[in-house]
Amino acid sequence: MPLTPTTFELGTTLGGIASLASLGLLAPESQYIDFSQRVVSADGIAHGLGYPSAVWHYGFMSQAEYDILRGIIPSLGKAIFISTLNNDGDYKTFACNAAMPETFTMRGPDSKIRYIDVSINFTHLVIQ
Repeated sequence: MPLTPTTFELGTTLGGIASLASLGLLAPESQYIDFSQRVVSADGIAHGLGYPSAVWHYGFMSQAEYDILRGIIPSLGKAIFISTLNNDGDYKTFACNAAMPETFTMRGPDSKIRYIDVSINFTHLVIQ
């Protein structure tokens, strides 16, 4: 039985999942969406349909931090495993599809590149 996560984690396999801190990354701002679509039935009651999703957001990242993420999540996406906060405030582990942003802002006046407002999208979350 896997251990209950207590922090944000990321990995290409369930057995290889590791905390972001151990990978050299800070914890992100996170958003968890319980379902992909809200539908209102004829009786006026709303129902949530589809898979949950999550977004991790970083206000800025160094080139090294961005490279760490790109080593796990290619720009066009990949099936991976994450542990993230759900809307109950609990960390849960999911299999999911992940994709790095298609566009981003880079800033580097001192010859050190920084990525600004990086959001990583995780879709089709399936609890593990």
